[in-house]
Amino acid sequence: MLKYSEINQEKTFAIIDTILTLESCLYHQIIPISLEENILTVGMIKPHDELILDYLKSILPSHQQTLQVEQISPETHNLIISSYQKYTSSLQKSSQINKTQKKQLNRSDEENNSLLNSKETFIINSQIIEKIKHNNPNIASLKVNSSYQDQPLESLTDLTSEQLWQELLVRLIKDGIGRLFLERKKEFGRLIITNNGVVTSSLETVDLEVFNDIFKAVKILANIGENPLEKNRRIELKRIYQKQNLLLRFQLFPGKFGEEGNIQILRDKALSFYQEKQMNSLGEQVLRLTKQLDRKLHQIQDLQRINPTELEVLPQIRVIQAKILEKLESLDN
Repeated sequence: MLKYSEINQEKTFAIIDTILTLESCLYHQIIPISLEENILTVGMIKPHDELILDYLKSILPSHQQTLQVEQISPETHNLIISSYQKYTSSLQKSSQINKTQKKQLNRSDEENNSLLNSKETFIINSQIIEKIKHNNPNIASLKVNSSYQDQPLESLTDLTSEQLWQELLVRLIKDGIGRLFLERKKEFGRLIITNNGVVTSSLETVDLEVFNDIFKAVKILANIGENPLEKNRRIELKRIYQKQNLLLRFQLFPGKFGEEGNIQILRDKALSFYQEKQMNSLGEQVLRLTKQLDRKLHQIQDLQRINPTELEVLPQIRVIQAKILEKLESLDN
């Protein structure tokens, strides 16, 4: 059995941020250990649970990767989850401090400016807002029609499938991170909602006809066809709700008894935090690719010294180089 002291928390936290989610770790009682050489190692309290194993195989980043399981104790699981929550909390506090400092600096600048300059600043800010709106004309609104949002979900079992779907949606967008798990059993379905990693609502024995209707609504929201899933689908969509940006993240896959998956909705600080992490991750990927390109170019130079010949793709490389430089300059502005 893997011990708490043997787990590299830095690797674990990185995988939770990018592949597994905190909600998945809580719900399935699992912890990612490492992702090295196409092997995802996961700690499980119940290492022989076939449903959890099927779920883990479905979220592997690529078909070339394999799953390796280590057993952990409930105590180890709780300690890692607690450490991760402290880690994310400290990052959010640090981000908030930086934002506060920037606001204070902005206030100081505004106090030193004249009234005329203040008006100009307001005009510039208005233009920026309009530009942002103009650059996002195709983001659709998420329409939610809830009549029972103040009532416990568990008390709404008599609603129609469409009404129940609306009540699920309104609970998903209630706070920073909402996630709906759709788990299909042989004779019924389960619908579980978490908010910021904590289970807030659940329907444990949903009639399969209702479950199928809900899953159909999820697929419609994800803009995929109604045909049964033949492979895993990962989809991200932007939506607007009450003038606020939302990010909808879908993980849908064919399960043991039929289609299942989950939908996560991010908003407010959770969305900003996720986007910052994504930018950092993409930046690291670009850096790795740039280093790889540099090595390849060195190899070409070495070969040219031995056999001086013209590189046929050099004009195309120069075109791509110019585009890259243009994008880098836009990032600096």
